[in-house]
Amino acid sequence: MEGLLLVEYDARAAGVRQALLGRVEALVAASKGQLRFVATERRGEEAAREIMVIDLARVADAAAIIAGWRADAAFPNGVDARVLMREPVRAAGPVEALFP
Repeated sequence: MEGLLLVEYDARAAGVRQALLGRVEALVAASKGQLRFVATERRGEEAAREIMVIDLARVADAAAIIAGWRADAAFPNGVDARVLMREPVRAAGPVEALFP
């Protein structure tokens, strides 16, 4: 996998997570991506925002995936999506602390 699709939405909005998981299932079935995790940002005791992270098989497909989702009238409102390119980090050994 070469890129990550980050999808961020209001955690309090009813049905958004399930709707997005359905779209991720379609990506998995088409071998275009795989769900990595869902993270929840909290404000006090209340869940405020969630971020869903999807590994993309081809980052070149990201724009078409997002455009297709947004063109569908059933796609939830208030969902932000962005793509991150993954870069390898090479280290010969463990990273040493900068300050002892």
